[in-house]
Amino acid sequence: MSKHDNVLHMPGVKELPASTPKAMKSVMDTLLITPAGIERWKIPPFQREKRITTKVKELSETIKTDGGVVPGTITLGKFQGATFLVDGQHRMEAFKMSGLPEGYADVRIMHFDTMGGMANEFVTLNSPLVRMRNDDILRGLEATNEHLATIRRRCPFIGYDHVRTGSSKVVLSMAPTIRCWFGSALPTPTTGPSSADAANMLTETETRRICHVLSVCHQAWGSDPNNYRLWSGLNLALVFWLWRRVVLCEDAEHKRSKGGVPWTTLTPDHFMKCLMSLSADAHYVAWLVGRSLRERDRSACYGHIKKRFQVRLSSELGKRSTLPQPPWGGEVA
Repeated sequence: MSKHDNVLHMPGVKELPASTPKAMKSVMDTLLITPAGIERWKIPPFQREKRITTKVKELSETIKTDGGVVPGTITLGKFQGATFLVDGQHRMEAFKMSGLPEGYADVRIMHFDTMGGMANEFVTLNSPLVRMRNDDILRGLEATNEHLATIRRRCPFIGYDHVRTGSSKVVLSMAPTIRCWFGSALPTPTTGPSSADAANMLTETETRRICHVLSVCHQAWGSDPNNYRLWSGLNLALVFWLWRRVVLCEDAEHKRSKGGVPWTTLTPDHFMKCLMSLSADAHYVAWLVGRSLRERDRSACYGHIKKRFQVRLSSELGKRSTLPQPPWGGEVA
């Protein structure tokens, strides 16, 4: 058997010629690693300071659960007879924290003629050509997070790409949607947790509630380009916040206005009609341009929403309605 019998040949790929500079050559293999062996690798002078973050601790537990398998590729550099840990410092630290005597890692070993060349490789490895967006992260998580998949299946107007562009019917990105939902649970609405944390907070119940309010919003606004601004983070966060309190009846112990009058409880149908009033108000839609969830815009925005809800509810219910007036909310615009 020749040395090439067990080599998988791939179109467009061939071995490097013998004249290739040594610094361009590397060897990749899956190696058995030990804490003692890792300690013999030197830390290059350009390596960043080691920080034990929550993610490092979580990775340590994952490595322990997976039997010592370290994710990703570790890059080692050979220079003047010594071995340097070029990339993978925190993953190696997580492995050591796992307490396991042995582990497994995919390791790439590169040869360098200068320390500067090794430093350039470090910068290249840690400088992605395209930075990962929050939606890119959630797209990757969807394969193992059934709740993200459920939201997209039940709400096809939510996606990761081509949001509000061309003929696309996608009007919402997943990341700001789930962040706004959890941020709206607070007494004062915020942009919410990180995208990854929000995805981990999803449960069957939360997923069902998110899909319900989003379907009501979509019935009112649809994918009409004239209503794109209503899908912005500011308007959506405040709509979510109000939905929780007047439809889901959250914060029951605070369910009274300043005058002691209980808030009006709304059905999803009444809420949807109020949302339609928002879209019919060209002044409000135009006002949303350039607004964000900062304190000044949030206060004024709630005043706009509350006024239009009360006008619509007066005609629908035949009486004046009482809606929450939080400390951060502005007076009716």
